[in-house]
Amino acid sequence: MALVAIVLLGDASAASQGQPEVPCTDSHVCAKYNLVCILNGTNSSHCGHCIKGRNGECEELYGSEYECSDDGACKRKALWPLDWHDYATLAVLMAGGVVAAGGGIGGGGVFIPVLILLGGFKTSDAIPLSNVMIFGSSMASMFLVLRQSHPHADKPLIEYDLAMVMQPLALSGTVVGVVLNTVFPDWVVLILLILVLLSTTYRTTLKGVKEWKKEREGAEEEEEDPLMENSSINVRAHTEVSVRKLQSMYEDEKRNPFMKQLILLSSLILVVVHSLFIGGRGKSVIGIGPCSALYWSMFMLIFPILFLITFMTVRYLLLSEKLKKALDYKYLPGDIHWNKKNSGIISLLSFGAGILSSLLGIGGGMILSPLMLELNVLPAVTAATSVCMIFFTSSSASVQYAILSRILWDYGGVLFVIGLFSGIIGQLGLSWIVKKYKKMSLIIFTVVLIIGCSTILLGVTGGLRVLNKMRHSAYMGFNHYCPS
Repeated sequence: MALVAIVLLGDASAASQGQPEVPCTDSHVCAKYNLVCILNGTNSSHCGHCIKGRNGECEELYGSEYECSDDGACKRKALWPLDWHDYATLAVLMAGGVVAAGGGIGGGGVFIPVLILLGGFKTSDAIPLSNVMIFGSSMASMFLVLRQSHPHADKPLIEYDLAMVMQPLALSGTVVGVVLNTVFPDWVVLILLILVLLSTTYRTTLKGVKEWKKEREGAEEEEEDPLMENSSINVRAHTEVSVRKLQSMYEDEKRNPFMKQLILLSSLILVVVHSLFIGGRGKSVIGIGPCSALYWSMFMLIFPILFLITFMTVRYLLLSEKLKKALDYKYLPGDIHWNKKNSGIISLLSFGAGILSSLLGIGGGMILSPLMLELNVLPAVTAATSVCMIFFTSSSASVQYAILSRILWDYGGVLFVIGLFSGIIGQLGLSWIVKKYKKMSLIIFTVVLIIGCSTILLGVTGGLRVLNKMRHSAYMGFNHYCPS
């Protein structure tokens, strides 16, 4: 979420520095420019910088926690000394971070509403801070996950093959989602948000109940899934060469796959550089004008590159699958039997998940984790793979927010540390509970809890934003992506 939101935030940042005069009736009209309404007369008012010492301007627009700074910008008051808002906000974020880390979900759908509703942050401050906390949590979780093994074999817990297919297309989808987020009015986004999260919560709950019943009954058989192809294994005498190849394949799986990690990192760096180059509707780091011919050329360039990465990955997986069948490879519970059909469907769903994550302003993990569970990937593997993808996206987004000077560092430093501790407690705590009670379904129900809470909290914050616009008779229609 944070990775794609910087493009939208860049617009507000640029506007506050070079925006032509915008007429206004009250400060809420100026909110998207981070300015206030300057009343010059009965029929002459425009958005402009606040003036320090003139009371009420920043408080009206952003709340009592904001005040006018020396440079004419409405800025959050310093963290120290802490007040009750800060103590309550940090405590709730810590609790939410522990639960989110256990389920392998970033938690942005909980963190952002808590920062806005309880902490009194404006949205453009809450999003970067949420991302910094997710970065801290995912860093700690990633460190622990890399030391864990698959529950049924001596190999990494992270399903890198699946991540290599999902992440590039999900990232390319976020680029499309940013455009749609800019064009769609808040009420459309709110309706889509509630529908998507309610559907995801419902389907993931059914998956959790199914897993819980299977655990209670002690069933060992694998579930059938239309996207999974239960390949028949040829039982034949292996030649000495095939035995060596099969043994080599098993040995390779035990190692940390550096090349696969490099592919994931490369696709992410491409999107980061692409975002900084085009600058969204804000300022490009290389001076590309918004909506110019060069802008749209650069905008479209990212798609064939990421699609090519996915195509080559799928081709590699299909060839690997063919070799596995020839060697009578022993599949583990939850392994994906790659074929043209399921690789195409997974690719399409990943692209759609990327669009939805950036369009609706939620983390990709809230959509991709349930998708992996739908594919019958083991809950522990799903959580670990989700953590891996979240770590890459949140780390790069944090760098971009820092470049754009969007992070309140006093709060950001504290939230990063809270993220680290919540990630450690969440990962170790839930892992201990799952091993003690042998209930993998607990991971699924943790995902359900986070998505369910996010549905309520994001629904409330989105609803309040829509009502506020209605109360001030603000424009409620579709917007133009390019400035007129």
